[in-house]
Amino acid sequence: MTNAEIESKYTPDEIEEIYRYQEMKYTIEDANFHIEEFVDWHELTEEEAQKLHNLADEMAYQYLYKYADCSMPENSVWEALVETYYYDKVKE
Repeated sequence: MTNAEIESKYTPDEIEEIYRYQEMKYTIEDANFHIEEFVDWHELTEEEAQKLHNLADEMAYQYLYKYADCSMPENSVWEALVETYYYDKVKE
């Protein structure tokens, strides 16, 4: 579908909503990838890993709307975010 076709079929608000949906979907995938790296690196139990994966949606939201900073490397932000969630919400 071309941009012109999309713009004729959807309103600007609908296009924005679709974009944000896809952005969140991809960010949740990123969260799960970084969680899996953390799980492997720190040799977490299956239970701890599952608890972290259950928080992926929340982490993705935090990443997009609170922690995304163009001046910091993306991987560093994710590592800090996953580690914070692990110690604050899983390890307790």
